[in-house]
Amino acid sequence: MSKPPKMSWGILSRRERWGLSWRGWLIVILVLMLAAGFLVLTVHPFLAVTQRVDSDALVVEGWVHE
Repeated sequence: MSKPPKMSWGILSRRERWGLSWRGWLIVILVLMLAAGFLVLTVHPFLAVTQRVDSDALVVEGWVHE
């Protein structure tokens, strides 16, 4: 059994590997698109909660300059 050839002072080596076919890439892209769509639809109601009350004071977080 011979060793696989190495290049660039042993930094790179050639060997067999498993990879995704076009069907595999299609499934990965479809799953990522579904996850992104689910995230877009569910994160807005979570982040955009507003409960207004009548008041004479305005509370602002510390990032606003005087």
